[in-house]
Amino acid sequence: MIVCRSMSTLVVLALLACGGPKGPYNVRLGWKPTDDLSPATNALGGLLGKRSVRLTTFADGRQERGLIGRNIENPDRPIEVLTSDDVGLWATARMSDLLRKSGIEIVDSPRALVLGGKVTEFFVNEGQVYKGKVTLLVTLTGSGRLLWKGVAAGQSSRWGRSLSEDNYREVVSDAYVKAVEALVSDEGFQAAVRAD
Repeated sequence: MIVCRSMSTLVVLALLACGGPKGPYNVRLGWKPTDDLSPATNALGGLLGKRSVRLTTFADGRQERGLIGRNIENPDRPIEVLTSDDVGLWATARMSDLLRKSGIEIVDSPRALVLGGKVTEFFVNEGQVYKGKVTLLVTLTGSGRLLWKGVAAGQSSRWGRSLSEDNYREVVSDAYVKAVEALVSDEGFQAAVRAD
């Protein structure tokens, strides 16, 4: 009986040593963009004039909330990339940072425009390069009525070493910057801000 268990243990260890499946890879979310805001995004302050914005917390609308990526360098043994961080809170904090950087005043006032929504995609595929995509469903309300609702998406890619936390952070941060740029450059969004 002891010999059988020892042999079983040796077989399992040998399989793992030969490149058996690896467990999930955990990443803490962080803000590490390598791209700056475009001039269009920086012009948002002028678009809003003296209007201020109140942010509501973005919901995480993804089905698998902990899953933020997948390493597919070996298609036979993909490695899931997980986070225990709250993606909705991360998205809200980043939106606040980017709007402030654009010159927008973020306030907690009932008279402000209200920007909120949910994260519908937040994922990085790591193959020969890192490819990230962030998609937001965004709503803008003012005076208690819906002014605009739409999708803002951004993508990013970069080279990097395998299973690098920094590369995951950089790609998702850059994709998020591009999603915010898509939001700001949307003509319907701009018209809604001007109309209220």
